[in-house]
Amino acid sequence: MRDLTTLTAGDFEAVVGSDFTVIKQAWGQSSTAAPSTRPENTAGAAPIGPMTISLGRVVPMATRVSGHRLAFSLRFHGPADPALGQGIHRLAHAQMGELDIFLVPIAADQYSRSYEAVFG
Repeated sequence: MRDLTTLTAGDFEAVVGSDFTVIKQAWGQSSTAAPSTRPENTAGAAPIGPMTISLGRVVPMATRVSGHRLAFSLRFHGPADPALGQGIHRLAHAQMGELDIFLVPIAADQYSRSYEAVFG
């Protein structure tokens, strides 16, 4: 598993346009399920079957965090269904390996959904 604190916008710019496979749905995601049935950790993460989302864009921000990197966000695009909820999702990429990334749904239409991840 990659350490997210070491990744920079440049690491992701190298793979813009490529697909990430969603391995597990979010744990800690917002849910209407009863509290006793909500996933609370990786052991409770639910598999969603094969689903890919594409990295569409890396957006640099003008804020330096802890002096080691500039903040940035990632914009992913995926199918309209299934929808990913807000939360940490395990993604796999051929070059970057597995990453646990907090995704937030930001847009949807009948054909697709968009998600954002912010790295501070």
